[in-house]
Amino acid sequence: MWKVYKWNGHYIMGELVSNPSTESAAIKRAEKKIKFRPFLVKEEKIKNRFLPKIVEGKWSGTMCLTESQCGTDLGLIKTKAIKQKDGSFLLTGQKIFITSGDHDLTENIIHLVLAKIPGGPSGTKGISLFLVPKFNVNDDGTIGSRNGVSTLSIETKMGIKGSPTCVLNFDNAKGFLIGQENKGLSSMFTMMNLERIIVGIQGLGIAETAYQNSLAYTKERKQGKSNNNKDNQTD
Repeated sequence: MWKVYKWNGHYIMGELVSNPSTESAAIKRAEKKIKFRPFLVKEEKIKNRFLPKIVEGKWSGTMCLTESQCGTDLGLIKTKAIKQKDGSFLLTGQKIFITSGDHDLTENIIHLVLAKIPGGPSGTKGISLFLVPKFNVNDDGTIGSRNGVSTLSIETKMGIKGSPTCVLNFDNAKGFLIGQENKGLSSMFTMMNLERIIVGIQGLGIAETAYQNSLAYTKERKQGKSNNNKDNQTD
């Protein structure tokens, strides 16, 4: 479930997350705690086209940062965005480790993608943030043709397995600039800094749940005789 907040002249999309569990929290994001993702949209047309279905829960979203040659050092990303005459961009590149990157649980998936516009500053100063839908969206809000986003593979993971973590290819995928050119990293960190806290809280919640279940089990399990047992039977 999603809610849109207005802050500092921007629209921010808040995602409600449940009491920490693994697969369900990664995919469903139910209720109780609010996690913000940067969705700094100034253009009304883009906002009106994408936000309503996300708020309704009919469309889901991802954050596409990491590439095979860079994880922490995002200044090395190779995904590029070429500006078109209509103001949109065509994105080309590959992203890895994308949580819930592809599935059929929702009608559309809205990817927030970090990419570089040719001619911009080098390193992290040249990173911009783009909205790239799995399916293009018509002006009236209906689903259009398939966009140039495809799944190359599903990552093999040791931990969470209920969420499809994907390698995504962007092949001239149509996208829209979110915020200002070359300011994508600061927008991304609006989400990432809070995400780190939320992940820590999720781990704490899982540990607490494990402790409570273990404690209840040890109190009810019969596994031997007490020291003052008289009839030689299990207490």
